[in-house]
Amino acid sequence: MVFASAISFTVIQIWFWWSYYVHTKTKSSPKEAYNPPHELVVREEGIATLKDVDEINLMRKSCEISGNAHINAMRHSVNLFKQNGSVPEIEIDAILTYEITRAGCRRLAYPNVVAGGVNATCLHYDSYEDTVKEGDLVLVDSGGEYKYYASDITRTWPINGKYTKVQREIYDIVLKANKECIDIARPGTTIQVIHDHAKEVIRKGLSDIGIVNDVNDVDKFFMHNVGHWIGIDVHDCRETDRWNVILKPGHCFTIEPGIYINDKVGASEYHGIGIRIEDDIVITSDGCEVLSSFVPKELNDIEELLNDLTKIN
Repeated sequence: MVFASAISFTVIQIWFWWSYYVHTKTKSSPKEAYNPPHELVVREEGIATLKDVDEINLMRKSCEISGNAHINAMRHSVNLFKQNGSVPEIEIDAILTYEITRAGCRRLAYPNVVAGGVNATCLHYDSYEDTVKEGDLVLVDSGGEYKYYASDITRTWPINGKYTKVQREIYDIVLKANKECIDIARPGTTIQVIHDHAKEVIRKGLSDIGIVNDVNDVDKFFMHNVGHWIGIDVHDCRETDRWNVILKPGHCFTIEPGIYINDKVGASEYHGIGIRIEDDIVITSDGCEVLSSFVPKELNDIEELLNDLTKIN
């Protein structure tokens, strides 16, 4: 009898916790129920790289939320700097996370990268252990997930609201690469072609200011790919050969050239500068749409935004 009671009690416990698990994992608001969670979505890789209209709309909303978080983080970080003379990286991380989640994303698409000063030369830095100080740039790579669709945006700005001469020189090269890569992203080309163009723009730009002499040296300063598929995962369809796929309308990926100059390469006046500019794009019938286009990236536009503190929310 005792044995039977124990079994019954165990069954009740299992039922209770299973019901609780199902309830918490599938619970959604009355206004918007969406299933299944992305862990359960299975699609053939080649097909999954192409997004339909509904998916692109979700990604557009994800970029809207994340892009506004970047804009507010820019304004708040500079305001904090002007009040205190420095800003902890972790405080900028907190601003981004708050802005993204309060606007409708259930979670971040990946851990925020908030890298001040020389930390920006370390790819995917996410320690948040340092303080952004006078003269530093802050590189922020951040995006949320809206209904399981990711965004991935990077901007780099001066914490005091004004780029220095050498920072402008490097920024101009990265911006040129970003804009030209977007211009050539269209049906019929490949990410490999876009990547090679980014490398050439950066090589020539660094050569013009005397940092790069050998064509192979560019890899010391731009050591990552120009972009990756994006969708349900921030690095969507990892097993698909991104390089040689002929781009078609509906392909979604990032454009993210960068230059990173640590204290072991380049002229000393450029040491500690890390700059990346990243946008999310979708290939259209005659070119591409930049889903993150509203987030300022022109030098003068960023400086104007950083110094207009009347618009802080």
